[in-house]
Order: sequence, then C-alpha cells, then structure tokens
Amino acid sequence: MEKKSMRLWVFVAILAVGGLWFLSADNSKDTPIKIGVIASLTGTGAVRGESAQQGLALALEELKESGVLKGREIELVYEDVPLTEPKKAPAALQKLASVDKVAAVIGPMGSTVVMSIAPLADNIGIPLIVHTASVLKATEDNVYIFRLWTTAYNYASVILSGIQERGYKKVAVLSATHENTIDLLNVLKGRVDSVGATFSVVEQTANDSKDFRTQLAKIKAAEPDAVFLNLFEGQIGVAADQARKLGITSPIFTNSVMSAVELSVNPASLEGAWFPRFSGYTEEAKQRFISRFGKEPGNPETAAAAHDALLALAKVIGEVGTEPEKMKRALSETEFTGSIGTFSFDENGEAELTVSLRTVRNGEIVELK
Repeated sequence: MEKKSMRLWVFVAILAVGGLWFLSADNSKDTPIKIGVIASLTGTGAVRGESAQQGLALALEELKESGVLKGREIELVYEDVPLTEPKKAPAALQKLASVDKVAAVIGPMGSTVVMSIAPLADNIGIPLIVHTASVLKATEDNVYIFRLWTTAYNYASVILSGIQERGYKKVAVLSATHENTIDLLNVLKGRVDSVGATFSVVEQTANDSKDFRTQLAKIKAAEPDAVFLNLFEGQIGVAADQARKLGITSPIFTNSVMSAVELSVNPASLEGAWFPRFSGYTEEAKQRFISRFGKEPGNPETAAAAHDALLALAKVIGEVGTEPEKMKRALSETEFTGSIGTFSFDENGEAELTVSLRTVRNGEIVELK
C-alpha cells in the first residue's frame, strides 16, 4: 500500500510540474512571443544593424495589422555583436535561448560571427534565420540554420559575367582573409579562366588593416586591366582612396560589401566601381520603407532580409506554434512573400535570391542596367 501511495504522489507531482510548465510556456495569448535578434549595432557594421532594426520595426507594425498571430504579439530581444567581435556571439546566443527563452533567432550578421555560433546551433535547437552572411559553410550540417542571403556561388557568377562583358584579361586582386572573402576568392579562382581572364596578382591583407599601400604598389606594377577589392567592411573605401592616390587608374570592382560606409571616405575614388548585390526589396516595399522612415535604409538589402525573416517566423508560428521541430519543418515547407518578393528555403536551408550588379554614379549607389 505504501508503494502504491508513493507512486500516486510521484504521479501527482509530475502532473503538477507539467502543469506549471504548461502555464509558464508560451501558451497564453497575453504572453508575447520572444524572438532574439543578434545584430551589429555598433562598430563598422552599425549601418547594417540600424537597417536591420528598421526592417524589423516595419515588420512588427505589419504583423499587428495582419492578424497572422491571432492576437499574439512579438517581443524582440536584441544582442549587439559587432562584426569585428565574433567571440561575443556564442554567449549572446546561449543567453537568448536559455535566459530569454526566445522561440527563434534572427541573425547573427557577418560571416565570421555566423561561423562562431554554427557549431552550437543544432545543440541549442531553435531556428535561426541568418542574413548579411554569405560564408558557404554556414548551413552545412546545421538543420536549424536558415539563410536569407545569397552566397559566394551567386556573387561569383555575376562578377564573372561582368568581367567578361568588360573584356578584362588581367585582374589584380586585393583580398581580406575573412571567411566570406576567401570563399568568394576561391570560387572565382576556379572559374575565372572560363571567361578568358586571369588573376595576374593576388594580394591579401588582414581584416582590420587600413594601410594597403604596400599591396597596392605591387598591383600598380602589374598594370592590370581592373582591380578587384575583395575586402571587409570599412576597408573598401580606404583601399580605393589609397589606390587612386598611388596613381592606379584601372577600373575598380568590389564584392557585395560595398555600401555608404565605403563612399564616405572619398566618393570620387569609387566612381564607376561596380559590384554584385542581391536585388533587395521590391519597388512597393521600397516605398513602404521610405514612407515609414523618410528615406531608404542605409543598407536596403539588410533591412529587407531582416523584415522578411521576421515575417517568415511569424507565419510559421501562426500555423504551427513555437515548438522548434515544427517550426523548422514549416520553414522548409512554406513559401513566403515579403519585401524581397516570393522566396522559400531549400533542403539545405538556403533561399534562392536574385543577384544583380550595382555601380557608383555621382557618389551614389544605383542599379547597373
């Protein structure tokens, strides 16, 4: 009798604990659904971080009007991880998951930052939608990581077409040793001969360097048809300025990092420079951003990707709730429509996005048609 009584009390205790868990879980209509955001809000990536915040703010307003979450609200929990401080990202992710109890995470931003958390993602076991990070290994063997951004393969195809159309034969490269710059360089090295061109000289530099004159002197001596600045954020504008001051007159093209940050150094040094960029938001979405904030975000693509990441998470939460496995499955099986247009994630967690060329004209970034 004592054993039966003991078993009964244990069973009641389990029910009680389960009931408390149910009450404390994300089931009350009055309890906001927490979504974590890891973004570069300070440092050289602050323009992207601010753009992401604008995209998320607009998405929150649209979700309140849409009723997708059936009266529930989303609470965004931010963690600032600058692009240059990737070691902070694992702790930020752990905090969001274990302390803040977020249902999913948007971010991190930047390839190095993403790779610092990649080994943890599946163990933590909540969906992450990363953007502003093209490193190829980000989604490898990580079933909980989804990417709403394009990769080196997409960028390389557009760059190679640009090289071929302009008839460049000898291209000089100045490349940072960042994960995404190395990925892009390696893909291009394997394909550049297919468009009748060669990399006549390849110079590398540290991700935090701001003095490129030694490497640029070697590039000048090679007399290239064009110079490819495959650098990290905050470096492209400085390198272009130094190149022109050293007397390098060859056309310049860059990677997708090009932004207003680079133009702020010396816009004239980058006049005519071209670079790949995924097409960002639709014209309709662009007008919504301008109407809401008075102007376009500093980095429209980042704003659009963050905006659509939140809309995607909200849609699947509205359909299947916040159980991680169900969310993961729904993200893989659902087609979404947002600022970018219509998109879906493939079996590897990658979104297929359109990449086009942009150029600098009269000190502004415009689409190259």
